[in-house]
Amino acid sequence: MILVLNAQYVNEIITSPPMIQLYCIFL
Repeated sequence: MILVLNAQYVNEIITSPPMIQLYCIFL
């Protein structure tokens, strides 16, 4: 259950505009 909640939390963070920019920088 923790992994499922964590996945949803990570999904919300990744889909937020500021995190998309940071994610692109890491890539």
